[in-house]
Amino acid sequence: MAEEKEQPEETEQPKGKQPPKRRAIPLGEVSGLMVGVSVGLYILGLVSLWVPWAHTYTGGDYATAWYAVSLIPRTTVIGQGLWLGSVPLLMTLVFTFVVFAPLFV
Repeated sequence: MAEEKEQPEETEQPKGKQPPKRRAIPLGEVSGLMVGVSVGLYILGLVSLWVPWAHTYTGGDYATAWYAVSLIPRTTVIGQGLWLGSVPLLMTLVFTFVVFAPLFV
């Protein structure tokens, strides 16, 4: 005679809303995102300092302006990029709220 294997009884989940499954974000993805944002802000700040300096102080000599901007501390360049990127974004959000808020009231 063949032995019958006992199968565990399946417990039924209560019908209705199931709690959403949460997935932990790996540390590598978070650090990659932070590096990407930082590099983008640095490039934005670098260009926002380099181009005006080339036109204003060096008379169109981009190499000299590049050297001058490279002497600025990295935190200042990133701060300039953050300022340049965040102010237009915030102004757009405020303007959008002011214009479209009366439509929803």
